[in-house]
Amino acid sequence: MSFHQLKTVAWVLAPPAILLLALNTASITYTNYATRTLAAVLVAASASIVITTVKISIPSVAFMTGLLEGWLVIWAAVLLIYYNPTTEARRRRWSKVPEHDGEFESGGQVWQRYPAHDWTSRLAWSADLLISFRGAGWEFGTGDKMKGPTKSTASNSSDMSTSESPSLLAAFFGLFRDYQAFYVVLRCAHWLEKGTDVAWRLRALHTVTWLGSSILFINCCYSSWALIGAVGQWASSAEVSLETFRMDLYNPSPWGPVGAIVEHGLAGSTRPSKELLFFALQGIAVVLQVSVYDPLVGKNYRRVLNPFLVTAWLFWTEPLIFGDQRDGGMWRI
Repeated sequence: MSFHQLKTVAWVLAPPAILLLALNTASITYTNYATRTLAAVLVAASASIVITTVKISIPSVAFMTGLLEGWLVIWAAVLLIYYNPTTEARRRRWSKVPEHDGEFESGGQVWQRYPAHDWTSRLAWSADLLISFRGAGWEFGTGDKMKGPTKSTASNSSDMSTSESPSLLAAFFGLFRDYQAFYVVLRCAHWLEKGTDVAWRLRALHTVTWLGSSILFINCCYSSWALIGAVGQWASSAEVSLETFRMDLYNPSPWGPVGAIVEHGLAGSTRPSKELLFFALQGIAVVLQVSVYDPLVGKNYRRVLNPFLVTAWLFWTEPLIFGDQRDGGMWRI
């Protein structure tokens, strides 16, 4: 691996590494809101550098990587500014008795608060929190609830017994399959570049691909990935995905998407301010839904209306990213 490739890998891994370091050095990071905000700014700045400097020629990998950087910035703000995981978070352990630093039993289950002494346990705890975008297997709260077994803790934690352990391996293969599917679609885009109505057909293809990949990726990051569902989805297309991999229709390197990022980088130059505005609008949409929409609309109606409203909102805001990525050469038009 060349020095340039090593440098690219370092930049791509910098945002999650900074966030992981911040979680592991709580005595420094969580001293006050100034240090917490500074850590979040460092994550956002490094993610911005990745988006603007790293190049990649494969559209689907470029898009997914850029979207991951954007979500990572939001996740950093949640963990560094909104929450203090060292006192307000605990994770469920799948052991019968407490064994490691910070573990205790409550309601017949073993939980682990922030490990204050063992750095290896603290690293594992922080890494688990970092990759659990939806917090599957985690519980957030304040006060004595997070510190140890109490009656209220036992009654509340019983709800967690129905949660499935997220299957990260299955999630990875599912995302890998989605990468391949969208890349094959984009490889076929040149078939539409004929005739007088090229523009609207390409626009339609790109919009459908963008919306579809957004929903799939956000589902990957924001769902609990229940073990049975995730494995079932992967197993149903495992043979096709592996065959596609062997035929090299998607993969430019033996290391998969990571190798593709290392070798090619993200697409073109982008405008981080537009992408930041896009993600901010998604947050505004969530606030409006929770505070205004949900109280006014019944549950049965929400089930019907939500898919249309989400799709419409994404369609309205997607030019902030779509146009920027198109100008950067992501769509090769």
